Amino acid sequence: MKSVPSASVAAILLGAVLAAGAAGAGAEPPAAKGKPKSKAAGAATKPAAPAKPPPAPPKPPVPDPALAQLKPLAGTWTCAGHTFGPGPEHPTTATMTLAWHLDGFWLEVRYEEAKAAANPVPLSSVSEWGFDLLQKTLTAATVDNASGVDTQTTAGWQGDKLVFEGSARRFGTQFLDRDTFVRHGDSQLVHTLEASVNDSWIKLHEDTCNRVPPK
Repeated sequence: MKSVPSASVAAILLGAVLAAGAAGAGAEPPAAKGKPKSKAAGAATKPAAPAKPPPAPPKPPVPDPALAQLKPLAGTWTCAGHTFGPGPEHPTTATMTLAWHLDGFWLEVRYEEAKAAANPVPLSSVSEWGFDLLQKTLTAATVDNASGVDTQTTAGWQGDKLVFEGSARRFGTQFLDRDTFVRHGDSQLVHTLEASVNDSWIKLHEDTCNRVPPK
């Protein structure tokens, strides 16, 4: 048999390699085993779910409806009266101002007596009238310029009478006390302060207050 020159063999192998490379250039690569084919280019992706809105802020608290019965008292009043004790009896004149504050939860009552020869040490006090959510009743807390402290409650208006009852610490002692307001129309209040002494109510002070017309 005639032998084939090695140069011819090399040429044949080189041609085969080049032919195989040209044929494979246009062929798609085989898909990876076990992986699905990707979607066609340009296909739309699923939009993300919209974010949930933040929770609504809590609603602000509102004053108890029972406080509405105190609204007619707001304003300025001038008072003239008499103190019966303790100490010497003497006449008094005072200004009483009632105004809502703290978002309508409290009616502030400022009572200021005028200094006079017959009243050289006038009384001044600040009260807060509101609604006790625990006891479900109208309440009052009072401090004065003689280091007195007073806490009371009331069932509200009974006809034309508003009665606060509670406990006071004044004059170096503690005792039960009662403040009674009687209205005469919309422009006059008669106020009486009493203390319980030996199971009897003793009048300490009384005055008549007239509304100052708004300007």
